Amino acid sequence: AAVWVTTRTFPQSRWLMANYDRVTRLLDHACGSLRKIFQKRWRKEFNGDFDGSKQQIQRFLDRQGTRLDLDKQQKKLIKIGTLDQWDISLLSRILAHGNWGQLTKPMKKENKQILSLREIRNKVLHDSSLLRESYETASEFDTIWNQICGILKSFGEKEEDLDEMKVRDWSKRVPQEVLDKVKEYRDKGNKEHVNKRYREAIELYSEGIALVDAPDEERAFLYSNRSASYLALNELDMVRKALDDAKESCRLHPSWYKGHYRKGMCYHRQGSYEKAVKAFNAALATKPNDDSLRKAKDKSLDLLNAHRAHGFDLHTIATRSGKNWGMDSSLSLLDQIIAMGDPLGSGDCMMGHQYVIGNGRPQNYQEAAKCFNNCRKKKSGWAEGAYNLGLLTSQGRGVIKDFREAIRLYEEAACLPPMSTQSKVSIRNLGVAEAQNALGNAYLDGTGVEKDMHKAVEYLLKSAHNQCSAAMNTLGAIHMKGEGVPQDSAKAVQWYKQACDVGDAGLPMWNLGMCYAQGKGVSTDIDQAVKYFRMSLETGYESAREELEKYEKIQRNPLQKEAFQMISDHLPTPTTEPKPFSASMGERYPLEQLQEHDDSAFVNKMLISKGYCLAISHFLVRVPRTEKEQMDMIHGLANAYRVCELPVQIPMQNIASIIRLAEEFYQEGIEDAAVVYGFLKGCTEFDWAEQFYAECHNKWDQSPYFLHRLAEINCYCKHYSRATANFTRFLQMVPNDVEALYGRAEARRIDGDMAGATQDYLEFLKLSDSKHRKRPEAYYALGVCSLPATLRRPSEVEMQKMAHYYQLGQEAEKDMIPCFFPLTGTSKQVMTNILMSIGKLPQEVKVPVPSASSAPSASTTKSKDRLNDLRRQHKIQHHNEQVAKVGRMLAEPGSNVKHVPMATPRIKQVAGDIFDRKIFLDEMNPSQERIYEGRVLKGILFGNPLLMTSIQLFIEDDHGDMLDIAFYDHKFTPKNMKQIREYYYGKKIAIVNPFHRLSVDGSRRIRVDDAMSVVFLPSKHQAFCGHCCETDQDKPVKFMCSKCHVVRYCSKECQIADWQLGHKLACPFTK
Repeated sequence: AAVWVTTRTFPQSRWLMANYDRVTRLLDHACGSLRKIFQKRWRKEFNGDFDGSKQQIQRFLDRQGTRLDLDKQQKKLIKIGTLDQWDISLLSRILAHGNWGQLTKPMKKENKQILSLREIRNKVLHDSSLLRESYETASEFDTIWNQICGILKSFGEKEEDLDEMKVRDWSKRVPQEVLDKVKEYRDKGNKEHVNKRYREAIELYSEGIALVDAPDEERAFLYSNRSASYLALNELDMVRKALDDAKESCRLHPSWYKGHYRKGMCYHRQGSYEKAVKAFNAALATKPNDDSLRKAKDKSLDLLNAHRAHGFDLHTIATRSGKNWGMDSSLSLLDQIIAMGDPLGSGDCMMGHQYVIGNGRPQNYQEAAKCFNNCRKKKSGWAEGAYNLGLLTSQGRGVIKDFREAIRLYEEAACLPPMSTQSKVSIRNLGVAEAQNALGNAYLDGTGVEKDMHKAVEYLLKSAHNQCSAAMNTLGAIHMKGEGVPQDSAKAVQWYKQACDVGDAGLPMWNLGMCYAQGKGVSTDIDQAVKYFRMSLETGYESAREELEKYEKIQRNPLQKEAFQMISDHLPTPTTEPKPFSASMGERYPLEQLQEHDDSAFVNKMLISKGYCLAISHFLVRVPRTEKEQMDMIHGLANAYRVCELPVQIPMQNIASIIRLAEEFYQEGIEDAAVVYGFLKGCTEFDWAEQFYAECHNKWDQSPYFLHRLAEINCYCKHYSRATANFTRFLQMVPNDVEALYGRAEARRIDGDMAGATQDYLEFLKLSDSKHRKRPEAYYALGVCSLPATLRRPSEVEMQKMAHYYQLGQEAEKDMIPCFFPLTGTSKQVMTNILMSIGKLPQEVKVPVPSASSAPSASTTKSKDRLNDLRRQHKIQHHNEQVAKVGRMLAEPGSNVKHVPMATPRIKQVAGDIFDRKIFLDEMNPSQERIYEGRVLKGILFGNPLLMTSIQLFIEDDHGDMLDIAFYDHKFTPKNMKQIREYYYGKKIAIVNPFHRLSVDGSRRIRVDDAMSVVFLPSKHQAFCGHCCETDQDKPVKFMCSKCHVVRYCSKECQIADWQLGHKLACPFTK
């Protein structure tokens, strides 16, 4: 027996039929509920179960008399006594009009609902015009469905079971025994879950998932339930498994709300609130009136807004900054502020934070709101009170939730000065940048205000200028997507890096990891991606764990890493307006270079492949919608991959769409779709690809392509003997194929078959043309094959053979096309190291070892592009503004701003060997405060020195990265600024055991507490450019600032650029 839904004649469209089937199925389910009510009433009235015997039926009919008013068909059904055959019409008449003794109030209400159900049933079955109109618009269908569900829920039916019925595809033919088995496992699992035996529930759900022939909808329900059980275990690994199950549930049944809800709950638990909100929105799209979904979304949205607002634990900040207030450390900070009268209101704010977090006082949001409001009332210019009250108002904590009032409070805080001078030194006005960021996000999302991208970007830029990390991260995301601003991935990367420098770095570092992994704004670099994912996870950003594990797996496998890099190199960075492929898109293999060498057979293959790509380039940048165009695109890509995959380029943003299309066509049995699907998905999933290509080869055994790809994937999976066998079978089908010869040679060499590898390399060199990109590598590999099999020094003959092959490899490189560089193999480096160690490296190709005198200066390796880095420009501009502000305050008569020198070092940095291992700024974790022992940081000092409790300026390392640096334990005063500049400005230094310090607001800097850890390297101030930091010992710089006569420049362009970055403001205080 099988479940098969037969449709009536009047529904016209398949959507009408599907919805009609759902309603009739629901009405059938309602019959079951009425039968349960009948059984319950029978037991109460007759003290026993109804068995359908003739005696019971006659007894019941005698009692009813003429009240039921049954027709001929209904009398026949009731006399048969089979309860399962009684329909809604008969059951409703028996229950609502029958004699059931004294009717209680619940029974009267129940009868009313039963009559309503019968009325809906009659309306559905007999009004075909209503059905046609309703199922085309779906509005009437939802109305009817919700009415029936409301009645059934009053009968005790579970809402979850009813929701499943709405989204299930009843048109599929499924054996009834399978459905019964699935339901059995699900019901048992649900029972265990309710009893909090979650592991037992997971086992039952897993058994149901493993059932053969279980429909996708049923498996989606089981995956969703198992996700809930995993999540209930409240363990880190279980949350990841719960998320995987939720994703699988959404994939199997995208229109079911519960899968999206589970996914949202998992993301919420991980702290990925933005993803959680998106998942809850997807759930609400299919069930818009569900209060539980709205509450879950609001909770995630509140936390997302709080995360975006970058709220601080201001009690901790104030404690760390206590020295700025000149207070007695023996008393509590809050007591001292209150004793001083709390002129700013910071004491009220600290008390408010204690109420918010329950630290030192009971958690009480109402009292917290009062404290923040008291700070506002003092009108001292301190923004913290207004901002935090706005934050509570937007979340509805302690006050009525009101987004418009929250916006007004944010605006009140945002218009205050970003710096406060009420203390002994100029300090940041906490709450100004955060309020500007909150306003930017409000206009970005349309929360409490009308959505306005222009205003959103304006407020976010103000907040970023005031050093808010969250605003910088949001600006990065906006530039990456091109929302409200031109799409610019490179600028997005700059914003992410700047966000890492000034505050909470977890999310920005995750974004940087994704940029390096996907090649957005930067070149694809798996090592950099892993580094940023690891640092993001170290900050506590749990969402980075999944990506870290994924890319660490690729990083550990050199072949997989090389394949990933290969396909990534062929994916151009998305531009604002997609363009057909051309040399201007930064291709690795420019058409012009290839056309100059079209006499080469290998290059000619690449040109043919590129021709296929150019023919469908308009499809690759905008994926077509019609089936014919989609097939044309798939055929073109498959032809290109068959000829040569190297020149094929697909925009990164379209990869996923093309993979989905290829998968759909592959399932229809189209060979070209299998070529595209396997290549794009298999480049990073080698285990899957190996099985996939084996299946394709069995299916299309006359096509040699799949056998060749299978052999390549065997190599990537380190199954070298399988690879050798498959390459051999391929060469029997396509004799003398040079790509297969080279592939088999590599597999044999790695597997230890040096004789076989040598034979294949020689055959490859004999058959390939001089422009083939693998010829140099083949010569170097032959040299490796010449090494002795045992661990001994090579004989003279072996050394001569190795040197000979090395020299041939060098000569082959001269014939290579420039776009084929650099070589991807490791044989050359192996050969170079061996020949250098035994002194047999050919003289004409000997690698020069640069001496200290002849080595180029570090500055020559720095890219000029770094000068356009937004992070660098904002830092310099902000620093110059601070120099000017402090200078003006010091110059004012009667100023209460005083220089507070630090007499004792905070950290003793013991000096070490200056030749210890180097470290660069980009290797330091932005979120960790740490002394890098045994490492030395080299760089050049630049920027106008700012004298506060330390001497503050910038250091640029040999890679061109720059960071703030602060020198403590100095003996200078504001009167000695000239000596300070002569001592620090433009000097090359080496810092042993550098201390990477996090400031109280999360910004980072290099802190030097001990002069013994600093070594000043030889340099001349006259040869130093104050903008680009270029140095040339033999050429004094030509241009000098005519006002301060201190800062020098190498060109007029540098002078203008530095002037625009704020030297104009700082110049009067630079003399």
